[in-house]
Amino acid sequence: MLLLAPRLREQIEDLKAALEQAQLERKRKIEYDVIAEKVNTLPTRDELEQSIQALENDMAAIRAEHENQNRTLHAQKAALDTVIRDINVLRLMGKDSAEESTAPTPAPEKRCF
Repeated sequence: MLLLAPRLREQIEDLKAALEQAQLERKRKIEYDVIAEKVNTLPTRDELEQSIQALENDMAAIRAEHENQNRTLHAQKAALDTVIRDINVLRLMGKDSAEESTAPTPAPEKRCF
C-alpha cells in the first residue's frame, strides 16, 4: 500500500496539471471564438475595395460637378459684368443727350443797324 500512495500522488499531480492545461486551452478557445466572431462580422476585403471604389467614384463625380458649377458661375459673372458695363455706357449716353437737350440755346444776337 505504501508503494501505491506515491504512485497515486504522482497520478493526481499529473491529472491536476492536465486539468489546468485543458482549462487554459478551453479559455484560449473561448477567447479565440469571441475574436473570430468579431472578425466574421467585418466586411470582406472585396466588399471594402468595392466600397472604396464607389466612394472614389462619388468624389470624382462631385469634383466634376464642382468644376462645372465653377465654369458656369464664371460665365454668368462675365455675362453680368458685360451687362453692367453696357448699362453704364447707356447711362452715360443718356446723360450726354439729356445735357444737350436741356442746355439753353444761345439767344440770337441782336443786330443794330
